[in-house]
Formats: sequence, C-alpha cells, structure tokens
Amino acid sequence: MTKAIKVGVGVCTRDRPHMFRALLQELAKQKMPDGTEVIFIFVENSTDISISKTVNRFREELIARGIPDPKICIEPEPAEGIGHVRNRMLDIAFHFNLDFLVVADDDEYPEDQNWLNALLCSTHARGLDIASGLIRDEILDEEELDSFGLISRILYKSLLRKSAENEQKMMDRYRRGEDARTHHRGSNVIYRLSFLRQHNIRFKSLGLGRGEDQEIDCEIKEAGGKSGLIPEAIIRERLRDSRLTLHYQFHTQRANCIVNYGSRGLALSRKNPVIRGSIFVLLRLLSGTAALLLVPLTGGRTLLSATWCFGRIVGVVEGLLLGAKSEHYSTTDGC
Repeated sequence: MTKAIKVGVGVCTRDRPHMFRALLQELAKQKMPDGTEVIFIFVENSTDISISKTVNRFREELIARGIPDPKICIEPEPAEGIGHVRNRMLDIAFHFNLDFLVVADDDEYPEDQNWLNALLCSTHARGLDIASGLIRDEILDEEELDSFGLISRILYKSLLRKSAENEQKMMDRYRRGEDARTHHRGSNVIYRLSFLRQHNIRFKSLGLGRGEDQEIDCEIKEAGGKSGLIPEAIIRERLRDSRLTLHYQFHTQRANCIVNYGSRGLALSRKNPVIRGSIFVLLRLLSGTAALLLVPLTGGRTLLSATWCFGRIVGVVEGLLLGAKSEHYSTTDGC
C-alpha cells in the first residue's frame, strides 16, 4: 500500500478576524487531493487565542462536506513578528512529520476549489522543493471602486496593471522552462519539508520588518533546492482602501529596501553594497522624478511608479547608511 502524503495547510493571522473567517470559508471548499492526509495549522500572533470560534465553524463546514474527523491545530505565538509566527507554523509541521507545507496569508483567498490540488500535485510530480502559484489582486466592482477617492482609484488601476505585467513576465519564463528563477513570496507557496530539515532552513527573524520570505527563498535555492511556478494555483489578494494610499505604497517599498539593504539584508552578502546602493538610488531618483513629472500627462498612470521609486530611495538610505529597522508589521491593516 502506498503511504499517504501528509500535507499541512498553514495560515498565520493577527487582528484580521473578518478576513481570516473569509479565507477559511474558501478553504472549506477545497477539493482534497487523493491519497493525502491534510492537517490545517493556524497560528495567531498573540499571547491568547481569539480565533477558536471561527476555526470551530470551519471544522463544522468540513464535517458537513463529508470529512468526518478534520485534523486542525491552533497555536498562539506571543513573539511579535512574522518570522516568529512562520517558524511556529514550521515547527508544528515538523512535529506532525508532514511531507509538505502549503502557506496562505489571512488577507487572501483561493480563486477556485482546485488551488490546493494544483499546488500539491504539481510540486510532487515535478520533484520541486519550493514552488508557488500566482497571486492576483482582488477585482473590485465599479460600485465599490466609485466609493473610493480619486487617488485610490488611480492606485488601484495602476496596481492591477503592474500585477498583470509581473504575471506576464513570470509566465514567459515558465513557457521558456526558466521558472526555476521564480521569486517565491510568503503566500501561495509550498515547501518540501524534508529539504528544509536536511539543510536546517528556517525563517529569519526580522523583528517587525518584512522580507523573511525573500531570505528563505534564497536559502533554499542556494542549498540546491529545485524551484518552480505552478500557474494553475491562483490566489486573490484582498485590496482594501487602507492600501490604496500614497502613504501605504511609499512605506511598503521603503520597508522592503530597509530589509534588502540593512544590516540583516540580502544586499550586504554581495560585493560593494555601498556602490550598488548608490547606483540603485541614482537610477530610482531619475526614474521617480521622470514618473512624477509625467503624472499630469498620463492621467495619473505614473503616480504609483513615482511613489515606489521615492519609497525605495528612502529605504536604501535608511537601511544602508543609518542601520534602520523596518517596523512594517507594527500595525495590521485590514480587519
């Protein structure tokens, strides 16, 4: 008899009860892959557990779907920071001796019922050690979009456009057989746990900063892990008005560059970080200024690009020269 594949579906959550509930409603609809044992792992970044009722409803939905004894684990993680929470999730997966760990964020949801199936089956069949699907921004209807201000509407359309351009580049690489170069974010991703155990790979603790997904992605590839894209596995990221602001977009890019060029960042593992950072700043200054000047002529289409450029410049300067630490996750947007 073939041994069943054991897969964990992990979600880390903090102060997003409604979004977490909405995600679980979609997870309950997933078609469970044949020949697998699925364990759901929910880790709350708190000293106490507040998601028990939501998870109990999720359990009832699974039972109603014909899964008599759903395997679900809920754990708190009091240490603030996404790296700590993801490592708690990883420890639980190791404890249950799982073969794979699939990770989703609490502000996203699978586009269809085949998401989990697509991730697991393709990863297993292709012998991948890390793989991810596509993350698309949530499509807002016109009525909801009209309730936002002008800047928010401009940013929304720009984000959709940039997301589509990025997806096209990923798909072009995939069709050329070069998807091993795929950058894997911390969501809609699957890890082969035997590889992580073998090479003692864990998430880095970056405090309240972001970037732990970049570092574990690099570590897996540097250790010889096989990487790939699974375009059939699609997740939607919820777009909220709190993210459709110049302030949020600026500080997101600033936070990324503080990590990439800071004392714990990836850039310092490369040669000549100051020279590389200076060139980066100069190029972004030129492109950001050009984008800003073109805003009136493009009807705002270049506003997001300008905001990102200036946010990256500030992040590089703070991270590389001032040793700043990102506080990106000091507050949680959404609800």
